[in-house]
Amino acid sequence: MGPADDSYDITVRNVPAGWTYTYTTPAGTFSGPSTLMLASGATASFLLEIDSQGNTGPASVIFQATSQNESLNAASLRFRKLNGFQVFLVDDDGGEERETYVEPILDAAGVTWDIWRMSDGELTATDLQNAGQSVFWMCGRTQPTLTPNDRAALGTYMDGGGKLFLSGCNIANTLCNPGNPYYTPESLQWFETYLHATYVTFYQPCFTVVGTPGDPIGDGIEGMAISGSGDNQQIPDGILPGPGANLVFTCTPSEDADAGIRWEQGPTQVVYFAFGIEGIVEDDDRNLVVGRIIDWFGIETSIRAPEVVPPEVLLAQNAPNPFNPITTISFELPKPTIVNLGIYDLSGQLVRILIDGRTIEAGRNERIWNGRDATGRTAAAGVYFYRLEAGDFIETKKMVLLK
Repeated sequence: MGPADDSYDITVRNVPAGWTYTYTTPAGTFSGPSTLMLASGATASFLLEIDSQGNTGPASVIFQATSQNESLNAASLRFRKLNGFQVFLVDDDGGEERETYVEPILDAAGVTWDIWRMSDGELTATDLQNAGQSVFWMCGRTQPTLTPNDRAALGTYMDGGGKLFLSGCNIANTLCNPGNPYYTPESLQWFETYLHATYVTFYQPCFTVVGTPGDPIGDGIEGMAISGSGDNQQIPDGILPGPGANLVFTCTPSEDADAGIRWEQGPTQVVYFAFGIEGIVEDDDRNLVVGRIIDWFGIETSIRAPEVVPPEVLLAQNAPNPFNPITTISFELPKPTIVNLGIYDLSGQLVRILIDGRTIEAGRNERIWNGRDATGRTAAAGVYFYRLEAGDFIETKKMVLLK
């Protein structure tokens, strides 16, 4: 810049400990400070490569060029790299802040997560694969939703065994309705191939959703209220499960279409809601649903801590006991085992499933019961039982919930 030739001091800052970087300019490739000379009016491109060296977490690296002739003449660019999280949260709501309904739940669950806002740039399949064990992609009313680039990235990610939770109104209408200006035959094919759903109708009245009995996400949810939280539920879609998909939520008052499905094949898992997760009225209901998705994806949370492998299955007394309203149930496994853990009332009725036939790793494991039933409602005070089934091992212990 300016009438005279100039030299620029190039630096890279904020690289996390244990990570490495290199950058290439017309002057060469460097892994530390360098100098670049430019003639007046000339430009130069550079390539910055950041390597996490197997470390997980975020990086916010700054590339800066400062004029030697005039120190106030400086330019800096910030680059973000996210990798190795349990949940990669994608904010694709056009600035409507739908993500704020999910962020506290991820914090409370103890999972590692970070967020990418699509306003900062498009994502590739490699970005998705490196960033997290699972992708939570939240859409709002902004059109178009799931652009061709988004679909290409997600398709490749799913082909590679990805885990996707997709939530938002008007997704099906945008991709599947020939009357929508953003519809293409390719978008319809992508919807049916990767979301494993069938589009039924634009604007499906949906005041409550009812969970499918026995479903790991919807079981026991009998009338979960849906509202226009954030003015986002005005245009929920009507969908049906596609071939091989499972129904999670039906929609009332309508009986012609459904509201949520899930699908899995090998490591690939998809949960798709045709309404925004932020539309769930009660915080406890939303916590329950997101927690079940995390659990179904097999994402380990901070309430789980494998330790020394015991010689046999051991079920500990819950602590504290009596309790109000939270207690911890601990058990130890000598080897990976298929486990069922449930809460029952005095009449023997199932109150809450904490582990539903999943393989649990060897060592010490914990599950927290928050004193709520499968619908998220507060359980009555009294005596309850928790029952552990681990292979041939079956044991039941008593606990007391106080008010």
